[in-house]
Amino acid sequence: MTPALPLSTVEAALHDLYVGVPEAGLREDHRRKAAEVAGLLPEVARLLPRGRPALLVDAAAGRAPVGLLAARLLALPLRVVVIEREAHR
Repeated sequence: MTPALPLSTVEAALHDLYVGVPEAGLREDHRRKAAEVAGLLPEVARLLPRGRPALLVDAAAGRAPVGLLAARLLALPLRVVVIEREAHR
């Protein structure tokens, strides 16, 4: 099983993706999302094939934290396709 990523690592990556301003912090909903994704990423990594590029489809993605954080934090060759029906997201 792939070990869990530290929550601080996931929060920092989420901050880089969505906030970007060092002085600004994550909102509480972003902190909750980081905790959810931190628990999910080891399962994503476990299911992806080893040794060859993989495709991750992030459906009903919203702001796409699962796909974007997987691409950023998992040490795997990964292509991400994000699907969201609500255009404003």
